[in-house]
Amino acid sequence: MESYPNFVELAKYCQEVFKASHNTEENLYINTHYVAISGEQVETSTIPYVLQNAEKCILIHENRQKYYFRDCTVECIDSNGNVKGNYIDNEFKIEILADSRWPEKEVRLVVNGKRIYTCNGILSQVMPKIWHLYTVLKTANTEKERILIANLFAKDEHILEMQKRIDDFTFANWLLEQERNQYKSLLDEIKELVKTKTL
Repeated sequence: MESYPNFVELAKYCQEVFKASHNTEENLYINTHYVAISGEQVETSTIPYVLQNAEKCILIHENRQKYYFRDCTVECIDSNGNVKGNYIDNEFKIEILADSRWPEKEVRLVVNGKRIYTCNGILSQVMPKIWHLYTVLKTANTEKERILIANLFAKDEHILEMQKRIDDFTFANWLLEQERNQYKSLLDEIKELVKTKTL
């Protein structure tokens, strides 16, 4: 079994360094999200102990700047304990759009300076997608392959979202039909009662 650095302690140290440099009213530390990566498994938490069995990790520090403008700083830590800023490796990096909707974020995967994929959502939902796409893109040999894979990934996400909306709509319609049938049977019972009373 491979030995990994103590990511919990390393993450706490990185958090303290970030917090110390963001301690004024104009630039105030808010919190840190810890993303634990073990193979394809990705977990996100605001508590560093999620990193106990991680092979790699990503820290997302949030701070508030003047006028409530929020910003995020990403720190990727590799399996050797090297803190690489927002770079996962020499080619890939993660960006989080500053002042994006809260608690939702716009997270971007960038390859060699080009944004290749963007998704919005809560970090616990977005980071597994970003990591999965990253692992798939690492196997591609050319930039064209990477762009094609990222586009297919985005279209697949869109199709899944549309299917969910259709399923939700279908279920809502089914509920409305059930309610209509109940009212209809109630109305029929009332009609029968009125008929028997008038006879």
